[in-house]
Amino acid sequence: MTYQTIDGVRVWGKPDESALSQAKTCAVHGNVVQALLMADHHKGYSQPIGGVIAYDGQISPSGVGYDIGCGNKAVRTNLMACDVLPRLADIMDRIARKVSFGIGRINSEPVDHELFDDPDWSVYAAIGRQEHDKLKKLARDQLGTVGSGNHYVDLFVEPATDRLWIGNHFGSRGFGHRTASGFLNLAAGREFLGNAPRGKDGSAARAVRSGQRARRSVLQGDEAGRPLCVCRARLRDPAGAGDPGRGVGLRGAQPS
Repeated sequence: MTYQTIDGVRVWGKPDESALSQAKTCAVHGNVVQALLMADHHKGYSQPIGGVIAYDGQISPSGVGYDIGCGNKAVRTNLMACDVLPRLADIMDRIARKVSFGIGRINSEPVDHELFDDPDWSVYAAIGRQEHDKLKKLARDQLGTVGSGNHYVDLFVEPATDRLWIGNHFGSRGFGHRTASGFLNLAAGREFLGNAPRGKDGSAARAVRSGQRARRSVLQGDEAGRPLCVCRARLRDPAGAGDPGRGVGLRGAQPS
């Protein structure tokens, strides 16, 4: 699929004006190498979903995303669509009762997972016990839920074989938003659990300099030598040069 360049932004697919406006604002703040919008782009928090902003020697915490941990999964079942379609309404009702959609949680069934024993939780403990305990409880409460917005559980039919697929797009919920806001707060010298200020469309770009401070915190740690934050982001050079000094903020962006 080819792209068009609009005011310096490379755009795949039909441009969404709101997302394009965000990308153009981000492109003029910081040491931006290139701004790109993938074919499924749409407006997001501060930086477009499906958007890529490549910085030279900088990172943007809000560009890394409030959507930390969102993901997709598709499973090919051994069921045939022709056998399932007559019972489709009942099946979808059972899914809706078993899995929580939207804000909050409709079922009280506890969900446990080995991820709660992962040593990476020590990152939050290094910030503070209160922060660690609140975020871990939030994660436990939201594990096994889908979220709102564009998150879903859908059934798909494989046309060639009539086999049934189950696909879902699940969100990081409040845990991801709280995590991103917390590290933005640390970068600006505020309390981790404080309310991060909500900027307009360009706030991701304007957070770049704060991101530089956050990056130094990751590398240097606190006075005890412990890391203050760990941001897991894919870093690559869109031009293929492999420059380790270039940070690429990807918000739900997949190759077209």
